[in-house]
Formats: sequence, C-alpha cells, structure tokens
Amino acid sequence: MDYSYDTGPHVGEVLGKPGQYICAGFDGHGMPVTFLIAKQLDDMVHNGKSFEDVHLSRVYKSTAERLTKAQNGPEGCDIFS
Repeated sequence: MDYSYDTGPHVGEVLGKPGQYICAGFDGHGMPVTFLIAKQLDDMVHNGKSFEDVHLSRVYKSTAERLTKAQNGPEGCDIFS
C-alpha cells in the first residue's frame, strides 16, 4: 500500500508539464473512489474542463504548495511521524 505525504491523493494536471495528468496516492481506503475520480479526470483531459469545473474536492488537487511541503518535510518522515 502506498500513500502521499499528506495522505491525500494527487489529481489533475502535472505542474509544469502541460498535457500530462496525475491520478495517484489514494492508499487502500481511497481505492473505492478511484474510478469516480478517473471519470472526472477524463472530463478534464478530453473536454478541456478545469479541476474546479468537474467539482472534485479541492484537497485532491495536486498543487505546488502540497508538493513543496512534501519535498521540504523532514527526511524519512510523513504526516504519520
């Protein structure tokens, strides 16, 4: 099982990589929603909708702030430490 630094999945366009998208980090408890979120991500990719247009929870959005926090956190630590 895998999880992200802040335990939230990363969904949306990959920062600095136009046309590339991510849908990852759901951990075991998030698996039931992966298909629903993938459907919304498909709407973003194929219909040009924004993250906000598809009404996903903002805590799922992959942002520079979330990535920086994970990169600058104590080495070997995460939210569970």
